[in-house]
Amino acid sequence: MTPVALITGASAGLGVDFARQFSGQGHRLVLVARRRERLDALAAELGNARVVAVDLSKAGASDRVMADLAAHGELVEVLVNNAGFGLAGRFADLGGKRQREMIDLN
Repeated sequence: MTPVALITGASAGLGVDFARQFSGQGHRLVLVARRRERLDALAAELGNARVVAVDLSKAGASDRVMADLAAHGELVEVLVNNAGFGLAGRFADLGGKRQREMIDLN
């Protein structure tokens, strides 16, 4: 098993910064987020990363990531669980589906 640093929410913001820091420290990376094109660009920049494009707010997404890691013989040594989002407004006015996605993802 190859040890990797798994970074969720790696397509923007802090996720990109975490990826650059861990890459600079010599970690092999697995970058996870919804936006494949951004992940691909970051992986190309870093040179020691691979991409898993998946929306972690969707049912079964974490199982798909775990299966992908197993298929590549990788063991998560470091997890940066950065994916997430927040909603603003009155609870009763926010859509239930979107709230459920936020809870599941966060």
